[in-house]
Amino acid sequence: MIRRASAGVFAITFLFTISLANPAAGPAPGVPLGRFPVEAHGNHLFVKVRVNGSAPLDFVLDTGASDCGLDRRRADELHIPLEPLEGQTDIGTGEGEPGIAMARNVTLGIGGVELSDRVVYAVPFGELSAAAGRRIDGVIGADLFREY
Repeated sequence: MIRRASAGVFAITFLFTISLANPAAGPAPGVPLGRFPVEAHGNHLFVKVRVNGSAPLDFVLDTGASDCGLDRRRADELHIPLEPLEGQTDIGTGEGEPGIAMARNVTLGIGGVELSDRVVYAVPFGELSAAAGRRIDGVIGADLFREY
């Protein structure tokens, strides 16, 4: 289905299926764990993700990202405990923003599926959001695709 977004950008919405088995849960490989809508905006695919039971946040599906990430400001707003990573002060996401940190035991809710005990990296996405023309709260990286 194609609909006009308020900013005059066309958004394409379709369903994406988490289609590989969760090794901890035990379903057979290829059995869908759930479905969730995906929205295209520019060159990015966005999904709604709940972090530790939060309201839905806008995450980008990015198989080029090695791990899942959460905007540093959202992590602070959600009071997620962060562990600074030594030597990781600037990763090229914007001058003056805090560096990368790690959060353990995070639960990501995607399309009714709860993925618990995740490690997520808190990264400042301010300039990336500005460049994309839309707020980016986080990234679903390749680690999730490898596991599920």
